[in-house]
Order: sequence, then C-alpha cells, then structure tokens
Amino acid sequence: MRYLVQPRGPGKSWVFRMLTPPDLIGLPNPWDGKPLGKEIKKGLATRHLPEARKRRDIALGDIRRAQRQLSNDDAWSLQSALAWRKMTEDARRREDGEEIADGYDLVLNDRVAFPHELQHPPP
Repeated sequence: MRYLVQPRGPGKSWVFRMLTPPDLIGLPNPWDGKPLGKEIKKGLATRHLPEARKRRDIALGDIRRAQRQLSNDDAWSLQSALAWRKMTEDARRREDGEEIADGYDLVLNDRVAFPHELQHPPP
C-alpha cells in the first residue's frame, strides 16, 4: 500500500502521501497550483480501500505526467512535430524566394512525421 496512509481516528479517509521528486520541487501542484514542497499530500476523500487505490493511481499518474513534461521525451511527440512543420513552412513564407528552412529539414527530416504519413505508414 505504497503512498497510502490512513490517519488514526474515527471517520478518517485515506491520504495520498509521497516525497516529491527532486525535479518537481517548487513547480506548481497539478491540483491546486501552489508550489510543491518536499512532500506531496492529497486527501482522497474515501474510507474504502479499493477506491483509495484508484484515486492514488490517478494522483500518481498526474505527478508522473508532470515529470514527463519536464523531460526531453516529449520533444518528439506528434504535437511538437506538427509545430516544427508549421515553423518551417512559416520560415519559407517569410523569406521571399530564399529557402532558409532547408537547415530545419536536414535536422528534423527523420523525426518530423507529416500527417499523410501518419494515416498510412509506408509498408
């Protein structure tokens, strides 16, 4: 029952409690926007253990998502690929006749997926 604590006393609900990962200290809390301290505590508002486990998993998922957003793993997602593609198209439009976006294409050609390729991947 990792990260689950039930305080003593009658009618007390389960609490999600964990040490904050070092890279998240000081960043906004995903639930209330306040800066995260050394420990994360969140009341789960249930005394039923199976429901507390579900709510703990959701809270833990929110924290893991926040960690992932800080890492570089999301840098090559579909959203970032489409943003890079739009940026290269805008760069071509800004420079009349001069193809300055070729440098972007050389670097990103293997990483950036175009929408028509996503719908029908090559065999």
